Amino acid sequence: MKLFLCRLPCAVVLLSLLAPAVVQAQRDPGGPDQVVSPAVPTRDPGGPSQGENAADFLRRADLALLPELRLGGQDARWGRRMQLHAGLGQRGPNGRCVFKLEFEVVNSGLVSSGATRHSLRLAPPGPLTAMPPAAHAAVWEVEQPTLAAGARQRFRSQLELAPGRVWLQVSLDSAERVPERVEDNNQRRVRIDLVGTC
Repeated sequence: MKLFLCRLPCAVVLLSLLAPAVVQAQRDPGGPDQVVSPAVPTRDPGGPSQGENAADFLRRADLALLPELRLGGQDARWGRRMQLHAGLGQRGPNGRCVFKLEFEVVNSGLVSSGATRHSLRLAPPGPLTAMPPAAHAAVWEVEQPTLAAGARQRFRSQLELAPGRVWLQVSLDSAERVPERVEDNNQRRVRIDLVGTC
């Protein structure tokens, strides 16, 4: 009986230590059902480089997407799903619908970021890689001027969609010009279900 009572508190302690790791593994900051292909090289998640001390590393820039985006006048959040009605857009070529897209980037680091480029891609439904190859996705880029520490930049663009489901993915600093404190927060996505016709 004493042996059983000793094991029970130990098991509770062990579960309480493992639970946060299990919960964290189930969260996907980029969106639902994220799959990262092992064939795609991943970027350094951050950390002082050789010869760099921790204080210099902490003074790096850190580009990140603010959680909200606006598409066709409708608010949404990265990492979620959104249903979009074709009537919110304008008729474009080949029966596609054109929507206004707005999103914001913030530099939450302690120094200016320097100029760089961000990539946006529309990927078809199905398993996603960290960023699909250009051959399998529509790609366009936006230029990011130097962004001061704590400053934000709003981007406005247009998105051309066909009815159905598609993923919109954004990769910050796709030009890899900005040494950042955290590199693994640079990719976000949202699933868009477009219903109706323009």
